Amino acid sequence: MQTPTESLEHARRAVKSGAGYIVEDFRPSTFLERGITAPFTTPFLLGSRVRPAARGAVEIVVPNPAGVRGSYVVPISALSEICVPTLHDRLLCKAIEERPNIAPATMLALARSVTKEGLAGEAAASAAITGEQLDRDQRILTNFRLLIHLVEQAEPRHENSIPPGRDTPANVEQRARRAIARTAPELGISVADMVVALEQLAAVFAPIGFRGDPTRARYQRQLEDLQALTLETMAWLSNATSAQDAGAASLVVRSAEMTVELGQQLLSGLLDCSADIRGMVCRWTRDQDAFLELAARPAWLLDGWATLIGIWRTAGKNIAVAVREMAMLVPTMPKEVNVWTGCDDRLFDITTRARSRFVFRLEEWRSGGIVEIVARNEALVSRMI
Repeated sequence: MQTPTESLEHARRAVKSGAGYIVEDFRPSTFLERGITAPFTTPFLLGSRVRPAARGAVEIVVPNPAGVRGSYVVPISALSEICVPTLHDRLLCKAIEERPNIAPATMLALARSVTKEGLAGEAAASAAITGEQLDRDQRILTNFRLLIHLVEQAEPRHENSIPPGRDTPANVEQRARRAIARTAPELGISVADMVVALEQLAAVFAPIGFRGDPTRARYQRQLEDLQALTLETMAWLSNATSAQDAGAASLVVRSAEMTVELGQQLLSGLLDCSADIRGMVCRWTRDQDAFLELAARPAWLLDGWATLIGIWRTAGKNIAVAVREMAMLVPTMPKEVNVWTGCDDRLFDITTRARSRFVFRLEEWRSGGIVEIVARNEALVSRMI
């Protein structure tokens, strides 16, 4: 197996020989063009993204290869030309190749399926199993919350003096049946179709949640984690002694703040849907694809930040090294977000310019022991799934 330094030299030779090509920093047009972060454990592949290529193929975009600015792009089938992937990463790449039309949700499912094999360590395998169970529980809880909201919105006030949120589950179920029976004819659908629609919407809304976050939904937790990262990095920045490290930390802080602000905007619009269950069911039955695209936007926006949060949480005393690594992996914000949020393009000028100035060779970890680095990355996988 190659050491990190040998893998680095392998990549440098590949660049010189034309085995791949460098793409300079730029703002991609869409999130799909940016690609989806894959939870790789190979040191050279940390922070890499996968995206569709021509003829149904898949390619990997490796950030800042060989310590130079830009991205190294290689077909996923030719990954061995730039590094020696871990067994976990080989299995993950095979799974991705077999299902090339992926999104953040499908990447999460694939990653959990592969990680359960144990090739990224017992902790990661346990995290994958726990994550799947939590998602199942989340869908059940979300479905129950949807029924409570439907009762609140459809039940006549004089019919029951007990708020549905305080009633027993059995009574809520009975009241929900009556509410569905009243609402379905109003929407021009059958009772059975409305029951199915609510179950489907529960799966869609499980990571979104409701206002006040009674279900501890994933996207709301991720935004909280990102806010915490912003505050903690800002606190470290105030005592940074190196101008370069301070600049790297500033890039992380500004990018995280911007992501939180846009994420809250996207999430707010989705949370408003639960204020009108009738309208939500109506939209869902009329155009599921459009609703799914809207509901998936927070996942696309937040994709990649779990890696940075994991690096920060596992940094220990090596915070300066972690900040440099994080600065190189800060997710680029595609132009598509302007369409989603209506934000001004100039909002991204500062981070785009800052990104082009901070490129580190990261010899501190590239020259380290392969076992220690892979173990650190396996810990990151546990946090990403």
